[in-house]
Amino acid sequence: MFNFLKRKKSPTSDSSNNRDLEQVILDFAQHNRVEDFQVMCQLLNDRQVHLPVDVDSLPKGLVSGEKITLKSAAEINLKIVTSPDGHSLAAATTTDSSEMLNDGYLVMDWPDFLKMVLKLKELFGCLIQGSNSWIILDKEKIKYALSRPAA
Repeated sequence: MFNFLKRKKSPTSDSSNNRDLEQVILDFAQHNRVEDFQVMCQLLNDRQVHLPVDVDSLPKGLVSGEKITLKSAAEINLKIVTSPDGHSLAAATTTDSSEMLNDGYLVMDWPDFLKMVLKLKELFGCLIQGSNSWIILDKEKIKYALSRPAA
């Protein structure tokens, strides 16, 4: 028995841009080009990110891999990082192999993560950790990312 899956065409699979997500994050970190940011948003749009959390704040009895929906009164404590200039950021990684996730993590869809960051007044933005590089998105960049059409 098997399942047939058809690979989705990558939004950047044309001949002019065949970089993967990790390369685009590195390019944006190094050059801060608008086109790199736009490609990164397209690549992340249908992906999930991994968020380090305080595992003691998770609901009791939660099984690893279990999907949950929080009630409005529920709280999960994200691990907040501080930027080099002192701003509070929600951290997320593009892979589950980051050391940042060693104590426990949640997985969220990229757009939902960005919407959550916008709602948290105490945050300046978010830090996205790729395999080889990291970037900081302030709330203006997050709003712009959310305004982009899905790939």
